[in-house]
Amino acid sequence: MKWSMNKLADYLRNYEDVLFESNLGKVTQRQYLAHVRAFVLWCDSAQHTDPRSREEAENLATNFLGELLEQQMKPSSVNCMSTSICHFLRTALGIQATLQRFEEISSKPKSLSSQDRERLLHELQSATVVTPRDRAVTLVFLMAGLRPGECSALNVEDIDLEQGQLLIGRGKNARRTPINSALREAMIQWLRMRCAPAEEQALFVNKQGQRLSLPSIVQTVKKVGRQARLDLSAQQLRNTCIDGLIRKGNDSLIVADVIGVDPATLRHFVNVSQLQAVEIMEMLATIA
Repeated sequence: MKWSMNKLADYLRNYEDVLFESNLGKVTQRQYLAHVRAFVLWCDSAQHTDPRSREEAENLATNFLGELLEQQMKPSSVNCMSTSICHFLRTALGIQATLQRFEEISSKPKSLSSQDRERLLHELQSATVVTPRDRAVTLVFLMAGLRPGECSALNVEDIDLEQGQLLIGRGKNARRTPINSALREAMIQWLRMRCAPAEEQALFVNKQGQRLSLPSIVQTVKKVGRQARLDLSAQQLRNTCIDGLIRKGNDSLIVADVIGVDPATLRHFVNVSQLQAVEIMEMLATIA
């Protein structure tokens, strides 16, 4: 029997009563009701029949959710609709339906394109535009992947130019991060210009010779970005560093250790296609 408008109205009224008697919050109640209303109206407009079994209900709901995905609705939103529909089918129709959960695709962290990275590096090479301090601060994020707080906390003694490394953090959470030739040269130029009282340990200081604050470091990166006609942030530069290391094929465990992150967080920087996955697994068959 096809769902008539009268029957739809009865279902919705009954479901509304069930919702308002439930322990769900008011916002959740309104959300569930809106989702269910969209579902039952879709069933009526598409002239679908009143589901009498679990299989019929699941097929109806799956087709409805599939159309939402085709209309470019986010998987997370479709999953919310799915939860509401399952609640409706269980409480109003007595059907214990189980619906597919759609994978919520995590967006890749924002980083600079190769063209923008080259533009930034070209700008940093101009001594008349970018000061030695601002160049070194920017490269700390782009070439070493530090966090803004880690950059602000750096002391002069934390940089070892002979060994080519930075000491990041203190105590058991400390790590040593290698610095490449570009960052090393920028550090040498800055240290030649650095002017601060003897008791000031900070690596990066302001014009008054005091430690460069976290807000000032953030603004320094933004200023360099404006000079390069880019909308920059310290986090974006850090992401660019991590992305570059991953794209070069480096072991993620090594990258995680150097950058100071949980290896699990690096999965957002890796986009493996189905073809690549097949090729990787096929390699096992060729191992002697």
